[in-house]
Amino acid sequence: MTEPRARPMTAALWSGAEALFKTPLQLAVSIFMARTLSPAEFGLLALALVLSGIAIAIADGGFSQALIQGDTPTEEEKSSVFAVNLLVSLVLAGGIVAGAGTYARYFGQPMLEPLSWAMAANVIVASLGATQTALLARNLDFKLLARIGTLAAAVSGLAAVVAALLGFGVWSLVVNVLSSSVLTTGMLWCLAGWWPRAR
Repeated sequence: MTEPRARPMTAALWSGAEALFKTPLQLAVSIFMARTLSPAEFGLLALALVLSGIAIAIADGGFSQALIQGDTPTEEEKSSVFAVNLLVSLVLAGGIVAGAGTYARYFGQPMLEPLSWAMAANVIVASLGATQTALLARNLDFKLLARIGTLAAAVSGLAAVVAALLGFGVWSLVVNVLSSSVLTTGMLWCLAGWWPRAR
């Protein structure tokens, strides 16, 4: 059993290990995609990510940080944080979908509409794993977080490369983002040891 004083050091080492392995993977995928796709395609995804990135930040609303930094949370509090995150993410994702057409017309890029829809789905997927991530961080279980993050980066990167080689264009970037979120959330639900309760 790990000594209490050693846990923060172990957590820091695993966090560093994740960066050590995950960053080169993401860099290699980014370099390949940059040589395969056009700058315009990267720009389209960047525009679609603006709204979804803001929505993900709003959906969390600081509740995950409260789980990490506050007193030991009860099951009701954990499930409440999960429910609030999911509800807000659904509302925000719906707003993105509803406004995607206007957003696309403003920039004169029709492709932005379906791309925004895809990124709206990412908002929901990300919210489904936010509580588990916070609980693992609270318990300093960065070993599991590192394994999940590295594996998700490797598989989603490979999927994006294959999609780019098959000629999916900007959608190969969407494959990268969505597959990473789906894999991360799926592994969190399977391995984190906590599921929301209907309380």
